[in-house]
Amino acid sequence: MSRKQNRVIENQTLLDNMRKIQKASGLRQGAFFNQYLKGLPGAPTANTDAAADVALSEIMNGSRPVPVSFLPVYARLGQISVDRLLTGQDWSPEERPATYGDVLQLLSDLLSKRAASIQSDGSGISLQDPALVSMLAALGNLDRLQRDGFLSAVGVQATLSGLLQREELQTPLFDGSSASAAQLRKITAEAVQQNEESALDKMLRLIRCTAPRKVSK
Repeated sequence: MSRKQNRVIENQTLLDNMRKIQKASGLRQGAFFNQYLKGLPGAPTANTDAAADVALSEIMNGSRPVPVSFLPVYARLGQISVDRLLTGQDWSPEERPATYGDVLQLLSDLLSKRAASIQSDGSGISLQDPALVSMLAALGNLDRLQRDGFLSAVGVQATLSGLLQREELQTPLFDGSSASAAQLRKITAEAVQQNEESALDKMLRLIRCTAPRKVSK
């Protein structure tokens, strides 16, 4: 059977990237294996540098599969994403337009947690969550700055993209259906509103003070 038929992996991009990262480390294959890969789930057993060199060589020539546990190690050492390690490029989500279904699902979540209510004729929404009120105020300020020519559209999008990386914004929605949560948010909102802060600062402090888990300062 030919070497090609024996190969159990055909991702040449992955193997090439792994070679580059190992070479950049300044270590020979056996030493690299023992320092970074030995003992990882799925790693071949190798008790000597020579055996480690053979084990990694077999992986690099494709006669052994690359253990999944190796991927984050190589990505960290190469300071690249696992996507780039595997494919040569970073993955990015495909942009799609917001739909009516998206809005309805979001409103349903807000209503179920009593974070918002809808007027009987559907002409308006009332927010019970002060953090959401502050978010809308911050977005309104950005919109006005853009319309008045003080902030470019690119600047607005970059600002919003930066906000999405904040850990506070990954906090679950305020749950007004829980009496303790609602009371805690009410007390926090009153305390925050006594301070002179921007709408954005108020929003982040509200979330940070009442989040169910520890978040960054």
